[in-house]
Amino acid sequence: MKRLFALLLAALMLALPAVAESNMEGTAEYLREAVPDPCFGCEWIALGMWAGKCLPEEWANAYVPALEETLAECGGDLGAKRTEYAKLTLAVTALGLDATDVGGYDLVAPLREFDAVVRQGLNGAIFALIALDSGEYAAPQDLRRQYVEYILARQTEDGGFAFSGSNADADMTAMALCSLAAYRQEDAVGAAVDAAVECLSQMQREDGGYASCGTPNAESCAQVILALTSLGIDVEDARFVKNGTSVAEALDQYRLEDGSYAHLEAGNTAMLATQQAFLALTAMERAKDGEAGVYCIRSGGTHA
Repeated sequence: MKRLFALLLAALMLALPAVAESNMEGTAEYLREAVPDPCFGCEWIALGMWAGKCLPEEWANAYVPALEETLAECGGDLGAKRTEYAKLTLAVTALGLDATDVGGYDLVAPLREFDAVVRQGLNGAIFALIALDSGEYAAPQDLRRQYVEYILARQTEDGGFAFSGSNADADMTAMALCSLAAYRQEDAVGAAVDAAVECLSQMQREDGGYASCGTPNAESCAQVILALTSLGIDVEDARFVKNGTSVAEALDQYRLEDGSYAHLEAGNTAMLATQQAFLALTAMERAKDGEAGVYCIRSGGTHA
């Protein structure tokens, strides 16, 4: 009986990557059909298409001029939220462009303005650091250190990170881990990462999924998967399996027949949930192939 159980378990583990790849391809097809004319606002799709090696040339060729037109119309001013510049930096870097010169505009420059970035809060610092590292973009001396220290200083007592308040939030904890992954060899960062990973494990629901602000949802599962793959942790790691269900399997509960994802279980298609789930699917595929996380673009390095 034990031998039979072991064989069944081994077969299941072998099947998981194939399922993830099939899901990734199905979601990529859905996104290509749902967004045939990409423009500003499609950054996560662009990054996912690159990460999953399923970026149609005609899609990229349509996105870039549409983005340049948007930048020209607003004079390169996308508002106070520096995360907009971070997302764009990730997207255009993935498309092989230099984010410091897109239609004559420097998308990285606003990320070098520490005070303006952190005015948005922890979210701003996290994605500014991720974006700067994605293409190894030049920055003033010690700027990266400032962002790392800012993030570390906001770790909650339970080991995680939060949008606000003192209790950890799964999404913010996962995002913070993605930004700190490249620095985990440093003692202080490594200790913070270990505590945050343990916190994420403790926050996992009994059904294998995750919640944010008390609501179970697809995006939280996706963010945790992005964090684990950035750190080189298997999504089937025992710390992230509850009652026999992994976070990857929990994400699958939000998948719809057309390849899209719902925000809430049994809900309808939600584009943000679909985009973030797509990133998580590509991250799992890259991890299976021994490749770096989705945010390691031009460096070619690993965040493990």
